Amino acid sequence: MQAKFRNLKREELAEVLSHTKGSLAGEDLSSADLSGIDLRDANLRGTDLNHANLTEANLSGANLNGANLGGTNLGDARLRDADLRGCSLNDAGLRDADLRGANLRGSDLRGCDFFSADLRDADLRGADLRGADLSYANISAADLRAANLSGARLHDSRLRNADLRGCNLCDADLGDADLRGANLPGANFTGASLAGASLIEEGLAVDVTALVGGLEAAIERRRAERRHQSDRRQQERRQQERRHPERRQQERRQCLPMAALPAQGEMTHN
Repeated sequence: MQAKFRNLKREELAEVLSHTKGSLAGEDLSSADLSGIDLRDANLRGTDLNHANLTEANLSGANLNGANLGGTNLGDARLRDADLRGCSLNDAGLRDADLRGANLRGSDLRGCDFFSADLRDADLRGADLRGADLSYANISAADLRAANLSGARLHDSRLRNADLRGCNLCDADLGDADLRGANLPGANFTGASLAGASLIEEGLAVDVTALVGGLEAAIERRRAERRHQSDRRQQERRQQERRHPERRQQERRQCLPMAALPAQGEMTHN
């Protein structure tokens, strides 16, 4: 991978693109300042854009297949219909980015910041979204089959009509999320927070059979925790009694006079 374009200014890079038919495939653009650049339909396949600044850049329709975008700032960027299959986007910033119809199938999106991003109709099949922040994002009608969203933050996100079949949502935060019309069979919600989430479509409950196993497991886990806490408290009390037997005897002696006292009605009658 060559680094000859890394330090070019945006205008110079645009000139290069005009002579290379929009191709910078395999080039090294890591840490480059490309904010606001127009890279529509550009060929950036396998390009190293690690920690580059692409805020407000236009990458609509661009080919970023297999590109390295780890730690890249793509806030407010336009990535509509972009090909991001197999990309490394871990810890990238995509706040308020437009990813409608983007292909992110099988991409590494761990720890990504998708806060308030538009992911409608995006292809996220098999994507790794562990620990990603998708709060307030619009993910309606997106394909998330077999995606890994364990520990992800989806608070107040819109997942209407999204395909979540076989999706891993263990320990995810789905508080106040809109899941109306979502396709859920096979999804794993074990330990997920669904407080305030919408699961009703026009007065009818959506198919939530996939939730049952996860919720039952979560309930059983909480019951086991409570049993463990109760057993622990009892064990601590027994240990205290063994350590201070005189205190327990004193408590018993103090209770005896109370039990021996006559009832109030009996005292009045006498």
